Amino acid sequence: MGNLSIPMTTAAGMGPLPQMLERMAGSAALSRVFRREALPLALIEDRDMRLPLVALCGLFEAASHEAGDRTFGLRIGEAMLPGSYGLWAEYGTAAGTLAEALRRMVATIDVRQTGSSMSLRRTGDHVVWGFAHGIGQTAGRQHADHVIGPMRRFVGAFLGAGWTPSWIELNYPTDGDADLLERHWHTRIRFGAPAAGIAIPVDRLPVRRRRAVDAGRARHLTSLDLIADARRRQARDPLHVVEELVALRLMDGEVDIDGLARLAGTSVRALQRTLHERGYSYREVLGMVRHRRAAALLAETDISITEIAMVLGYAEVASFTRAFVRWAGVPPSLLRSAGDRPAEELSA
Repeated sequence: MGNLSIPMTTAAGMGPLPQMLERMAGSAALSRVFRREALPLALIEDRDMRLPLVALCGLFEAASHEAGDRTFGLRIGEAMLPGSYGLWAEYGTAAGTLAEALRRMVATIDVRQTGSSMSLRRTGDHVVWGFAHGIGQTAGRQHADHVIGPMRRFVGAFLGAGWTPSWIELNYPTDGDADLLERHWHTRIRFGAPAAGIAIPVDRLPVRRRRAVDAGRARHLTSLDLIADARRRQARDPLHVVEELVALRLMDGEVDIDGLARLAGTSVRALQRTLHERGYSYREVLGMVRHRRAAALLAETDISITEIAMVLGYAEVASFTRAFVRWAGVPPSLLRSAGDRPAEELSA
């Protein structure tokens, strides 16, 4: 289906970024950063929502700028909780040895995030475990910094919490503040590498996990569990991705195609061409998402029809009502009144 590819991730990838930025620079700075990346603040509470990876990387860069802290990204990574990575991290740490754990992470990265890759590269008597997001060097500098902390902590589950990599690699050119990173990490950095990563001595790869995996599902996880989980969370078809982005922007009541294209890191023309090849127009996709959302809000909440119209990006209630009649064949007030009837009456 066309050449449109939009790497996607979840809002869980922000970690404590919103809280740290607000603490360092204030709530106004937090609002500016989200607005700059055309992301709704509601993502802070809805961490399962998916968003373009390029938007997440932009969020890291903008937040670092607002905070005035070159080390902002790496600090976010070090504050990330293990639970942020869900079944994927559990599956990796449930492996018998560090070598097997790393192989698991590399083989299953796509169930966590689309458009990214992990690798194991032999360099002399070391193996470099790397992560690459593939959206450009400068655009993802802070995001690249942030992955180092979780990677170190993952390896530390086998080699000890105080373990330090022999060196760190970053996939962007060195800059004037490189010494800040080296002082913080207490190790050498190799800039301009193929991926952001950490160097692990080969002779440490057979080491077994230092503490037993918690009893329960983690011990019995297989790649099938990850695939099933990913299928529930991920939409790989571009049409479904566009639907997700429409739903994401509706959290702020935004519906224009230009804004969606910017959020996705593509052009309006490419977006329209992709939808056309699938047999849809942007207006039709927007209508489908609005219809589903409207039906759910009418049936499952008590907010007014006027509020629903605003939530769905309509300037007037009358416009929403006409659109709903086209979708459902009945006005929204009828669906709402049906939802308010007693269960025994509806089943009669």
